[in-house]
Amino acid sequence: MTGLAPIYRFTNFGTVTSLPQRMRICYNIIMPQSDPEKSEDDLHAEVEQLRAALIEKDALIQRNIAEQMQALARLKESEERWQFAMESAGHGVWDWDATTNKVYYSHQWKAMLGYEDSEVGDTLWEWDSRLHPDDREQTYTALNQHLEGHSPLYVSEHRLRCKDGSYKWIYDRGKVMTRTPDGKPWRVLGTHTDISERKRIEEELRAARDQLNTITDNIPVMISHYTKNGDYLYVNEPTARYFNKKKEDFVGKNVRDIALKDAYERAYPYIQRVLNGEKLTFQNVIPNGLGEPRLIHLHYSPQFDPQGKVIGYYAMSQDITEQKAIERALIEAEKLAGIGTLAAGMAHEINNPLQVITGNVESLLRRIKQGKQVEQEELVRKLETLHSNAWRIAAIVRSLLDYARSSTNEARPCSINEIVKSALTIVEHQFKSWANIIILTDLSPDLPPVTCDGNKIIQILINLLTNARDAMPCGGQITIQTGCQLSSNCVFLRVIDSGEGIPSDIQDRIFDPFFTTKPLGCGTGLGLAIAAGIARAHGGTLFLEKSSKEGSVFTLQLPLSPKNSEGDDNTIGLSGRF
Repeated sequence: MTGLAPIYRFTNFGTVTSLPQRMRICYNIIMPQSDPEKSEDDLHAEVEQLRAALIEKDALIQRNIAEQMQALARLKESEERWQFAMESAGHGVWDWDATTNKVYYSHQWKAMLGYEDSEVGDTLWEWDSRLHPDDREQTYTALNQHLEGHSPLYVSEHRLRCKDGSYKWIYDRGKVMTRTPDGKPWRVLGTHTDISERKRIEEELRAARDQLNTITDNIPVMISHYTKNGDYLYVNEPTARYFNKKKEDFVGKNVRDIALKDAYERAYPYIQRVLNGEKLTFQNVIPNGLGEPRLIHLHYSPQFDPQGKVIGYYAMSQDITEQKAIERALIEAEKLAGIGTLAAGMAHEINNPLQVITGNVESLLRRIKQGKQVEQEELVRKLETLHSNAWRIAAIVRSLLDYARSSTNEARPCSINEIVKSALTIVEHQFKSWANIIILTDLSPDLPPVTCDGNKIIQILINLLTNARDAMPCGGQITIQTGCQLSSNCVFLRVIDSGEGIPSDIQDRIFDPFFTTKPLGCGTGLGLAIAAGIARAHGGTLFLEKSSKEGSVFTLQLPLSPKNSEGDDNTIGLSGRF
């Protein structure tokens, strides 16, 4: 009867009291198709068989129930672990029944906004009422996109109001876990993460970036950032203005699309060196947005990734067209100032051969007017005297004119020794007025030529000689040396004086523009600054080698072949002139 107990207990037998009759009723309930004419023994056997089957079925049901209970326990444990992990990581959990709008909010979800568990209900309104008005439209748009199946996840960044009235930025993620038979959302599960700190940092970075853009857009320097392939990543406002474009016009463009072909081809070798990790400074002629060729000073720097691999490069550029024009004007002005000093000595030097010429001419004229005969031998002698003195004057004037002529900035192979001789020819007429000053030369023979503008190197030497003279008011000795340093691949020109020397506290300022120790009206303070600039323009250097009470040594070094180094004045695309 054990297996029939549930049936037997709840069956209404009415007035039937006989056990066999009651068993037959139970049997008929379970086996309604059984034969009513069967004997009691057959009935007992079938009942026993049925009881055994019921016991087996009952055991199977009990096992299924137990397994389901275990599965539910494991599921609950898993959900608890998941929720613990989420909340331990600072994430709040929400579980929304979309059919009833009932929502489970985890403890962390509530604590994130400053609430106790009892202070937040279980409806969707609790979330909706705290949503910032400015974020409502974009948040519900993202939510509805997911609920309608148009996106795999619901993701939104929005602000929620806290208990104290302030707002926190929330990173909200969710997913429809279950849908109703007609496809509508049923259970939606998600998390909340407080990203207020991240938003604060992002805002600070945005403000810093805006400030940096403001600075770079207002400095008089063009700044560009390129990939390895030459694609623009960034340009500042001066760059866009130079090319007569807007900053957004450079997005997705390559440097080849902006710069003219010739300008890019001239810069290409330098770009390749930058991509190999070098820093370079050079000059190039790049037409602006109006097609006007302008001289641009460029500094290229490579961009490295954390592994030290070059992934792009930066360019800082400046239009120096006007600056170069001013420099040329200053150089010419300094030269003219020197010519004024030289002219006095030259006038005296020209006067002597002029007196010889005029004296001989007057003598000949007088004798001819008097009808006196001039012997041929005497006439030839006088004409030769006139000829030599005339050419002497022509040589003096020509040297002055050559020096005074405006420089064309032509670079050609020159002998440094010939440059020294030309400079001495120009100043030799002043030697006589330089009391007790002796000029000696120690010129190394067979020096290799240097590519330079000889006229400008003469200007450097004249400036050094003039300064040496001024450093020896009581007289002394000036020595000019030339030589070659193969280890440095350069030729040097050295001017040594026996003057008073330069005080140590001003030695680092003597090449500064407008710095001078001479009395007012005796110098502009531009001589050494311009001379040093000329040296740099030739890829060389001018420096004070040493100075003491026994005198000073200035050295000019010029490369045997053109160099491109930091701070040089290397101009490309100009056929050696600008």
